[in-house]
Amino acid sequence: MPRPRLTVIALLCVTAFAPACDDKKEEPSKPAASKSDGKAAEEETLSAAEIYIRKSKASEAQVQLAKLSDSAAAYFMADHVERGATEVLAHRCPSDGTPEGSGTVTPPLSVNCNEGSKGNCNSGGSGPGGYDAKLWADDRVWQQLNFLIEGEHRFHYNFKWKNDPEGYGKCEFTAQAFADLDDDGVYSTYERSGTLDEEGFTPAAGLYIDRQYE
Repeated sequence: MPRPRLTVIALLCVTAFAPACDDKKEEPSKPAASKSDGKAAEEETLSAAEIYIRKSKASEAQVQLAKLSDSAAAYFMADHVERGATEVLAHRCPSDGTPEGSGTVTPPLSVNCNEGSKGNCNSGGSGPGGYDAKLWADDRVWQQLNFLIEGEHRFHYNFKWKNDPEGYGKCEFTAQAFADLDDDGVYSTYERSGTLDEEGFTPAAGLYIDRQYE
């Protein structure tokens, strides 16, 4: 007796995620194309050598975002007390004093790193690509994160937070890095996110990257 034929129909579901971002602070606009489409298009137009060089340049962002993530966790876990207060404040992420917000992209995107020496911005430097190092040192959020960059670098950085002051305290944060490595006006975006509460630190699944080779 012949065996019945089994027909399998595969269904493909594609979900497009477009995170909302109405932040008034300066951030590069994102292209309409999906991340996968954009990466494929980039890889088609770049040689293996160019991809290697840009990945090497992008290693800065991975290192600095890891530092920002660690600094945010250290700040949250520490006890903070206001002058004259008898109780410890609820634990929270670095901020400008508002429950939810964004820091200032540093250096501003108006500083074109590609115009600097070897395609670098220069913290404390003068001339093309240079900017005032006080943008780090005098900023409240960067101070709390104990974060600054001295000398040459390729990326612009930002920090976003959402603090919940109830009980022990809780926060969600995203550390960001932006770069236009090929000077075409389109920025790559690197993000490292996490949640901090009484139970400890829960990092996001990995490093989010959009337009990796820009």
